[in-house]
Amino acid sequence: MVQVYLGAYRPGDAAQLLTDLRAYAERCKTFTGKSVDGKPIPMTVTLKPVPGLGDEAFDMKKVPTGPYSSDEIVVTRIGDRVLFLSGDDILGRLPNIMQLAVPLVKSIK
Repeated sequence: MVQVYLGAYRPGDAAQLLTDLRAYAERCKTFTGKSVDGKPIPMTVTLKPVPGLGDEAFDMKKVPTGPYSSDEIVVTRIGDRVLFLSGDDILGRLPNIMQLAVPLVKSIK
């Protein structure tokens, strides 16, 4: 599954949102989540800048320890808009979100 969300923000708020998300990923490189049945799941969060995509962009992944699905989100700022593309590997592999992000970003003006 891939989810697409495009948000429009007041001047400066989109850039601040990306700053806040990067700070969150830095603070929460590892944490313990819970499975549906309440079992603890150690998680690792990685954030990698994506140069050349919009005004600024990054690829954030949340990877669990064990047989649970991973999540990925590509966040791209285009002026005062932010495009969020997210997906998971519940079907066995992560979708190629970057392949989807490039043409979508080009279409946002």
